[in-house]
Amino acid sequence: MKSVPTCTRVVRAGGLALALATLPATLATAAERLPLSTAIELGLRHHPSLDVSRAQRDEAHAARLSAQARPNPEIEILAGRSHARTQDTTTGNLQSLGLAQPLEWPGAREARIKAADAGIEGALAADERARQELIATLKQAYFDTLRRQVALRLATEDQQHLEQVRLRVQKMVDVGEAPRYEQVKAEAEMLAATRRLEGARFDYSSGLARLRTLIGPDAPVDPELELPETRLPETLPLPPLFEALRERHPALREAQSAMAAALARVEEARIERIPAPTLKASAEQAPDTREWRLGVSIPIPLFDTRRGPLAEAQARLTLSESQARQVALELTQALEQAHHRYLTSLAQFRVIEGGLRKEAEAALRVAEIAYRAGERGILDVLDAQRTLRAVREDQLHARYDIYAALIDLERLTGENLLGVTP
Repeated sequence: MKSVPTCTRVVRAGGLALALATLPATLATAAERLPLSTAIELGLRHHPSLDVSRAQRDEAHAARLSAQARPNPEIEILAGRSHARTQDTTTGNLQSLGLAQPLEWPGAREARIKAADAGIEGALAADERARQELIATLKQAYFDTLRRQVALRLATEDQQHLEQVRLRVQKMVDVGEAPRYEQVKAEAEMLAATRRLEGARFDYSSGLARLRTLIGPDAPVDPELELPETRLPETLPLPPLFEALRERHPALREAQSAMAAALARVEEARIERIPAPTLKASAEQAPDTREWRLGVSIPIPLFDTRRGPLAEAQARLTLSESQARQVALELTQALEQAHHRYLTSLAQFRVIEGGLRKEAEAALRVAEIAYRAGERGILDVLDAQRTLRAVREDQLHARYDIYAALIDLERLTGENLLGVTP
């Protein structure tokens, strides 16, 4: 298969890395570094979802042992005593030994083994799918915690800036250079910023708790997260992504295995409509005679013609085919949506980074200078501060959405777009 191309124009992750480097001291003094690759490795080691998939894989291998087993023979031993009714009849002990061996048509056993082999392939695909889903979940939780960490830093900076504005306004009100209502407005904005800061702290703690739950018991109590060094492709052509999806996604292989197993069950049900014989042999020892018998017994399909099992197998085959088409359709739609989200978030991030944030920062500086010169009121400064805060939040969400979309694309195609492996 063709590899997904990486374009020359890229968005570097340095902006977020720089933001993380300027975190307040309460966040930067983490007890232990936790790179994304280490978090994935620890999560794969302990998460119970992988234990479930491994148990299902073992069950599928055990099912193959059951499928290849042959019918057991039956042995019958009887003993008794005969009593004479006439003088010519000998009285004595009776002994009887019987042996029966059920037979099966070779095609039925081969069909069962085919179904079991398909079940093993499906279990392996399910195990791989569980692993990919866990890795994607860990990556999403890791980047989400990073986003909340940066949001906490931005909320801290916003609160500190508004505190400076409040103190400046208070001094101007005390000397009579500004009306009282400006101090009230500044204090209200300060209280709102404090509430936002407390909310950001709670969000960060919640995200970190979820990440530690996914990692498992070996997760550090207060880890230091790191943004991985990666290049983000500006464009991702869809055809190579669709090709990777068709060739690599385990859910498609799982659905195909289910179809193969259902087809084998149909073949088995058709063969089992023909009654299988049972070979029998017996020997009987009487006081005055010894008898040997050989024979065969064949069920007569008079009342049960096994139309029900065949109809059930055919219905399961139809169901598996429909589910396979549905899985392919859902994965295709998910790929298109993730691709669209990536390009949209990338374009939004470029617009903000390319000038919108700089304009908002410049507008705030102009408003502050004009306020100190007495040319504008405090409301202009607060409005500029709100605009800058909204722009920075939009930039942060756009950056995180880029990573979230890339992680979805990795999960769907199996491509290592972020360049992070456990």
